[in-house]
Amino acid sequence: MNRRRLCGLWATLFVASSAAAAEPGRVASINLCTDQLALALLPPERIVSLSYLATDPNVSYFHARARAFPTNRATAEELLQTKPDLVLADRYAARPTVAMLERFGIDVWRFDQPAGVDGIVAELERLGAALGVEDRARQLAADMRTRIATARQQVTPGATIAFFHPNSWASGAGTLADAALAELGLSNAVGSAGYQSFSLERLLATRADFLAIPTDQSAAFSQAAAVLNHPAIVARWPSNRRIELAGNNLICGGPFFAEAVEKIAVATALK
Repeated sequence: MNRRRLCGLWATLFVASSAAAAEPGRVASINLCTDQLALALLPPERIVSLSYLATDPNVSYFHARARAFPTNRATAEELLQTKPDLVLADRYAARPTVAMLERFGIDVWRFDQPAGVDGIVAELERLGAALGVEDRARQLAADMRTRIATARQQVTPGATIAFFHPNSWASGAGTLADAALAELGLSNAVGSAGYQSFSLERLLATRADFLAIPTDQSAAFSQAAAVLNHPAIVARWPSNRRIELAGNNLICGGPFFAEAVEKIAVATALK
């Protein structure tokens, strides 16, 4: 074999081995949000396990798709048995499990919860690179931006929205709900930062134009959800002033964020 052919063979083998290293064949997820990204980015045969929350329709956007996979409770013992090439985890959760996995030589990719579109795109592309599916990640990011841009054209800017949840919690500045409003030129009536306890009296004092509530919890029979149907709320925000959103749209940052933006746009368009 001459030198040129030998060099060509080595180059081919190097490229092939690099591609294999960039595409972990067996991927496990131990976090709800990384479950969503794995399901959005990967073909089924590359997913060996998802967190037990992945099949819960109240919190998981891809809950139906997730039922096809084994689930885990984020313990090192069960994960080691599945022999994953890469485990997807939240940066600040399940730290003892992550430490044990790394001690056994398992690679772990850590998720940073984004607070808006740019952050979602950054996490998509970062994970896409780790999984060797960069094209898929870029396409999902581009589709999300296109859908949001289209939704933006339907809205008359200026309306104020309050996101109110069971147990009298509200979504303030810096949350994904707040980011959805910012994309549409709408204002968050809650104002102050983060997820926070928010009394009925404070909510009524906001005089928000629309009230956004989670559909999955508003229909639930519980004391926690009963506040959403308080007579004062019903009188202040009748059905045409309520925005019902699936809770699983805004718990995690992912390409499905566009769906929440679209629903808000439709509910507030020209009203």
